[in-house]
Amino acid sequence: MKDKIKTVISKYSSRILDCENIFVVDFKNINGGEIECFCDKPEVDAVYINNPSNIESCFILFDDNCLEISTGVCSKQCECIAFPTENHPKSWILCIETKYSHSHENAFREENNYPYIMIEKIKETVAYFRKRGVIEEKKQVTGIVSFPKLIEDFSESFKPKGESIEDILIEHNILIRPTNNLKIKGVKRIVFE
Repeated sequence: MKDKIKTVISKYSSRILDCENIFVVDFKNINGGEIECFCDKPEVDAVYINNPSNIESCFILFDDNCLEISTGVCSKQCECIAFPTENHPKSWILCIETKYSHSHENAFREENNYPYIMIEKIKETVAYFRKRGVIEEKKQVTGIVSFPKLIEDFSESFKPKGESIEDILIEHNILIRPTNNLKIKGVKRIVFE
């Protein structure tokens, strides 16, 4: 999959990680930086991926406006896409989208509309890669929408407008879950924690 992505986009970085603990951080709103992933816990809040079997995984970390549709026109995009390096027809694909809201109130303030915005970014990222043959139409993709600064569980508050999580699964073959934590069980399975 990494080779297919390379033929479609050019503005990204990638990391291959096989560590037990993986942390994904979007530094854009923290210090103006980029998306990064680490094996050691950073000093900032991050999406946490537990990888107890040390499954080697590729993280494609998107630069701003890297999913170009035509000159000067870009698709919305999430922070990154990840997948195991071992190529298997049933291997997982994960899209991660984050918002660094400092409070539960701000994260779910109606005028911010973060649930809708976050889901749209994942849907458009997946659609972009499906249209270009990187992700097969029938392949289910997992998307997590994360608020790394929120310590308390926010899954009950995450209610997208317009379509339900079930609708997104049926219509787009994307399983969306609001969480800051995930576990890689193997090449073919990831679970929410």
